[in-house]
Amino acid sequence: MATYLEEHCEEELDTEGIKSTFQRNYNYLSTLFKAKLGTSIFCFHERQRIMRAAELLKNTSMNITEVSYALQFKSPYYFSRVFKKVMGESPSDYIKNIYRIK
Repeated sequence: MATYLEEHCEEELDTEGIKSTFQRNYNYLSTLFKAKLGTSIFCFHERQRIMRAAELLKNTSMNITEVSYALQFKSPYYFSRVFKKVMGESPSDYIKNIYRIK
């Protein structure tokens, strides 16, 4: 399931898609996932999306808004909140730090 989530990190979490792909109840899968990896499906998927966003911000000329829409976040503001929660800094600070390192 972790591989499936990594492959679909550019999409919103689709519980119905997971349910039909693995042909199991989502709550059951969620319980197994948390027991094996120590995190929820949602948190794992969210982290994968933000790691992909960090790659895009670092390796492309896409701006924050473009990256947020490319990864199907509801809005750039929501994307920024999630990015800061996962990475510990805002997307704009992340970009500034990349250029500072170069």
